[in-house]
Amino acid sequence: WIVDSGSGTPAASGSSSTTDIQHAPRQHQKPLHMSDAQLDWLESSSAKLRRMDQEAGVVRTSLAFLHLPLPEFALVVDRVFTGSCYEQIESCSGMEPTCALLFDVLKTQVRAKAVLAGHDHVNDYCGEHHGVHLCYAGSAGYRAYGRPGLARRVRVIRALARGQTIATHKLLDEGKGFDSGLRAIDCEVLFSTDAPTAARACTAYGELKSLRGGYSRRKRLRATGRACD
Repeated sequence: WIVDSGSGTPAASGSSSTTDIQHAPRQHQKPLHMSDAQLDWLESSSAKLRRMDQEAGVVRTSLAFLHLPLPEFALVVDRVFTGSCYEQIESCSGMEPTCALLFDVLKTQVRAKAVLAGHDHVNDYCGEHHGVHLCYAGSAGYRAYGRPGLARRVRVIRALARGQTIATHKLLDEGKGFDSGLRAIDCEVLFSTDAPTAARACTAYGELKSLRGGYSRRKRLRATGRACD
């Protein structure tokens, strides 16, 4: 599922990939509104799909993608999570009341196993809230703001065993040149109903051999507070 939550803040034209986030031109505008009609569409469309799946005897694995993170992204930073949090979390909390309802709709109606967001370029963590994984995508663009010393990265989502297992890792461009490849880090399983596939998802290096770089196992970090700066 792809949800248009609006951008919140326009991208800074011509900003450098090494721009310090403290000096990045964040010209705040009122976030684009997420309408009641969008929530109604999510509820009605997901209900229709559930009926179709029930009739066909199919179990569907759902993921949700949106630009602005949900307010719940801020709730997981005081817990154990995977990845890094270097930036103030700028969620869609200003879009009340639709924003306040969105997590519940995605969890109970869409039945999303994970929600993935962007917007905050130097956050790349994954945490779990009431059974739903909340993951930042990281920042892959070289003209968007970043953080000095922090490699550009992109989150990869893998659907294994026909969607019975959902795994994720991040690819880092550490500036070593194309021949050195990209390094894969922080592999984790977000959801699985197939134990054998889940067991192999982050241990079978052969699945990642095309990356050419090294492979780092999952690390768990803890951050305190919501600012993450």
